[in-house]
Amino acid sequence: MSSQKRIDASRANGKLSRGPVTEAGKANSARNRTLHGFLCNTAVLQGEDKKEFIRVLAAELAEFEPENHVQLQMVQSLAMLNWRKMRIWAIQHAALAGEIRNQEPNPPDLLDRDMAYRAYAAYKQMHPDRHCIQILHRYEVSCQHQYQAIRRDLLAAKARGAISIRT
Repeated sequence: MSSQKRIDASRANGKLSRGPVTEAGKANSARNRTLHGFLCNTAVLQGEDKKEFIRVLAAELAEFEPENHVQLQMVQSLAMLNWRKMRIWAIQHAALAGEIRNQEPNPPDLLDRDMAYRAYAAYKQMHPDRHCIQILHRYEVSCQHQYQAIRRDLLAAKARGAISIRT
């Protein structure tokens, strides 16, 4: 977390900024939207909210303030893991709600269901011999462990002022 003094200094400097001046700086700034858009297009499935993913990414970027490309990749990984965890939660919820609805006399057709339930149905079809809810829980725990490991490495790298590479 940044100190209040650092936050105030950043805001004061930001008010003085007129944006990038050099051609390289302008080119780098122009790529920001492309980079985030590409990440969004690879992370967000049909039926999911791209704007929500961008909010998740923006929150991670704001919290960790990456200082170089490697740190940026680490922060993007954190956003992806957060997004995957939220997807798993949605699928778990939809699975339970959907199986309850399947007990009704006339359950809705699969195409009339929400995307989270359809994702669960697709996963269940890909792995008919497995306990899907247990596997989803294992994936959730794995996402959480990966998130914590990357977060720890990122904070250590920022504290050292160096790039951290996991072995």
